Amino acid sequence: MSVLRSFLLILLYLISYAGYSSTPIEIGENDPEMDYVFTGGSIEIFKDTSRKVTIRDIVDHHNVVFEPYDAAMVATIVNSKVDYWVRFTVINRKATSGWTIELFDFRIDDFELYVPNPYGGFEKFEGGDKRHFNKKIYKHKNFAFDVNLPRNRPNVIYLKVRSEGPVGIIGVIRNSKRFLGYAVSEYFLLALFYGVLIAMVLYNISMFVTVKDRAYIYYVFYLISIIIYASTQDGTGFQYLWPDMPVLNEFLPDFSLLLVILFVILYCRAFLRTETESIWFDNMLVMWSFIRMGLYLVSFVHPVLYRLICPFTDLVIFLFTFAAGIEAMRRQKYKPAYLYVIAFGFFFLGYTIYVFDHLRFISPSIFYVYSLNFGVALEAIIFSLALALRVKLLLKEKQDMQEQLIYHLKEKEQFRSKVNRDLEQKVLERTQKLDTFVFKASHDIKGPLRSIIGLTKVGAKDVQDQKAKEYFEHILKSTTRLDLLLADLISLTRIQQATLKEEEIDFKVLVEESINSFSHLELFHDVSVYIDINVQEPLKGDKSLYRSVIQNLVENGLKYSDPSKENSFFKVIIKSSGRKLSMVFEDNGLGVDSSLKDKIFEMFFKIDSTSEGSGLGLHIVKMALEKMGGKISLETAEGKGSTFTIEIPLVKQLDFA
Repeated sequence: MSVLRSFLLILLYLISYAGYSSTPIEIGENDPEMDYVFTGGSIEIFKDTSRKVTIRDIVDHHNVVFEPYDAAMVATIVNSKVDYWVRFTVINRKATSGWTIELFDFRIDDFELYVPNPYGGFEKFEGGDKRHFNKKIYKHKNFAFDVNLPRNRPNVIYLKVRSEGPVGIIGVIRNSKRFLGYAVSEYFLLALFYGVLIAMVLYNISMFVTVKDRAYIYYVFYLISIIIYASTQDGTGFQYLWPDMPVLNEFLPDFSLLLVILFVILYCRAFLRTETESIWFDNMLVMWSFIRMGLYLVSFVHPVLYRLICPFTDLVIFLFTFAAGIEAMRRQKYKPAYLYVIAFGFFFLGYTIYVFDHLRFISPSIFYVYSLNFGVALEAIIFSLALALRVKLLLKEKQDMQEQLIYHLKEKEQFRSKVNRDLEQKVLERTQKLDTFVFKASHDIKGPLRSIIGLTKVGAKDVQDQKAKEYFEHILKSTTRLDLLLADLISLTRIQQATLKEEEIDFKVLVEESINSFSHLELFHDVSVYIDINVQEPLKGDKSLYRSVIQNLVENGLKYSDPSKENSFFKVIIKSSGRKLSMVFEDNGLGVDSSLKDKIFEMFFKIDSTSEGSGLGLHIVKMALEKMGGKISLETAEGKGSTFTIEIPLVKQLDFA
């Protein structure tokens, strides 16, 4: 790739040695499908420091001396202030037409190719990566030209090269049909390479969206950087992505390589979890990332120094990322690190073949030229598998943590349940003791209280003093109120402690008894009472609980009638249907504010503090219904009356004895 290739070309230039002279390239009759490569060992070079020499000067030998390129490898242009003239000879033993000359290094800034014609002159071809791609004769990533080579005579071909950066002088002469087949195979492999990388990008994006693991997004940007960098090296980027912006051919190679290095480091740190598992490696990787960014800034000031140092720096960084994987595999026993190391192994294998091909230790082949691409593609696939394995392990760790959390929660829940049961048992025991105490105390108090009430009534009749009579009346009212309270407390305690009994119930009798019991009320005769009982079959239940419910609701409807209304009424509707008993107690009395309708069932709640009631009546109704499995609802409005609706399931059997 650009920096690597530049480094290799400079290295080859430095280690080249004398002893080679250019030899003609001879195209034989029996090998039409061969590739005739021209580079070091088959070319001669003249350096034009004046940059004014023309082809006529070259042909006429005006102050021109060509020297054999002293290397059997790739010829390299390293001086950007000199025009390089390259000369090589081709002897064609076959047909004069149907040949294509291809220059492999598409990054040459500007060049002129002179091929002899049958008339003793030259056919001139021009090109360079600073020209728009559409100006190429062949719409191919490399520079290619169809030429005629006169038979059975030396054809001296000249190439003038001018470039600001190091480039390699290496090309090939092929039969045009061979060139076409080679190009198709080459583009197919490139499409396969980029297709694999794009597929891996999409796969890892979907995985990032699913699991929100930052390693995936780092790897996505790494792959995108690789795609951009590879396209700057093989020419496909210039051909398909920025054909009208040749300036990017100079900018993108170094910048995209920087992105590759940075995202490799970020991916390595996230994937191997070096921030927590290997602090030393993490610190070194962070340090090298800053060094690499600083080195990139050097390229704007001293590009030659940058191209000399950059390959070694990148090599060190790759070694650190590779070593971090080995460390994680060895010390942490981190399973995804095995795949990480294997992936880097493919990368280095492709890299080695790539170097051997550029050094011409092996015969040129499309598979060797793109060996690094294959290594990167395999690396991408295995890295994706490693990421999948990493997510699997993370999910397993998460699942294990969840199972441990669930186990601890269950233990806490069991402990909490045990504590609650113990507390409930203690509360129940204490409540029972308290209820027993209240019941006994109420009975013990009720006897003396009744005596006080009786004596007060007698005393009120016997005394003649008016003041004393008033005192006796106050005592009588207070003791009567206390007597009612004790009666309600005893009733409430009986409900809480009672075991439900099964008795046949006559609702008509219960309702009439309750209504008649309040005939002494002052407003009793001003209220119209309506009773509608429709119970088809004899019903059984706890008569005392039903009596408590009916008694308290009848009292509430009659006691709180509205004296200002001429047609005051109170309705009692009881009916059974299927498995449900419903009771409705409706009046058009005083009613209450609808915001208080849920509070009136609370213990000791009284709308009017001066009321003579105990505040337990409706609470007793609610407790009795809960005992029977029923429920009560209230619709009310102040000044419009109240409607109590009760529903009791008849199929529920609750501890009948």
